[in-house]
Amino acid sequence: ATLAQKTQDIEIQIKELYYSLLLVDELGRLVEELSDKMDEKIEELENETDLSLSNQYKLRFARLELEQKEQGLVYKRELTRTALAWYVGLPEDHPLPLAEDKLLPRELELPAFEDLAAQAICHRPEWRQLQAGLVAKKALADAATGAYFPQFFVTGGVRHAYAPHR
Repeated sequence: ATLAQKTQDIEIQIKELYYSLLLVDELGRLVEELSDKMDEKIEELENETDLSLSNQYKLRFARLELEQKEQGLVYKRELTRTALAWYVGLPEDHPLPLAEDKLLPRELELPAFEDLAAQAICHRPEWRQLQAGLVAKKALADAATGAYFPQFFVTGGVRHAYAPHR
């Protein structure tokens, strides 16, 4: 049960890293699109004289913050990619081709709650470990109960010798 639990934990961590990598890619595309739009607006507003100096400063400061976020996403993507490569047993510099390019919504049909509860009980390693522990405790209780009863040992010996014509 412990091995199954460890296997399940590793599978969950790999899935988390995989979808985190897809999320970071999606956020990178979003930041890139936003910075392109912001650059266009900055170019449009540079020619206008109605914009105050403080508003120009705020606009440029927002652009700098967006660049910092973009650099942070690059770092986090590399960190996530390295962790995913490590979990699947590949070298850190090995390219990781992803099965999907972007996060897509998934259509799920949830079964009834009773079915989910029964399925969870069957598939959880902790539940199997708990069941094995209960069986072991019952065996210990039976052994302890059996120690109260007297124990009888019957031994016997049989000897036989036959020597005709002696």
